[in-house]
Amino acid sequence: MLNSKVEDALNEHINAEFWSAYLYLSMSAYLESENLQGFANWMRVQWQEEMAHGTNNVLQWFVSEQVEEEAHAENILMQLRMIESKGQGMLMLDRELAQRVFTDPTKA
Repeated sequence: MLNSKVEDALNEHINAEFWSAYLYLSMSAYLESENLQGFANWMRVQWQEEMAHGTNNVLQWFVSEQVEEEAHAENILMQLRMIESKGQGMLMLDRELAQRVFTDPTKA
């Protein structure tokens, strides 16, 4: 589950991208009605880019986050397999994992 501040920031970003996208689309329609096809086309391309930003950025972030979490978990599992649950190795890994601290992604 996402932290509510992160979720709010993502929603705000997505809304801004879509707002920009629809602004470009409306300008494209106006320019087309003024028979300025080149300007209208440029605005339509901008619309497409903004729509892509609004969807792809969030998806990219989510996928990157999941890949990172899986890599960290896999690393710990590999270390556990290497030490074979032996006391000294378990204590060392436990101490290492105890050093982890939470970093708020909305403040990073």
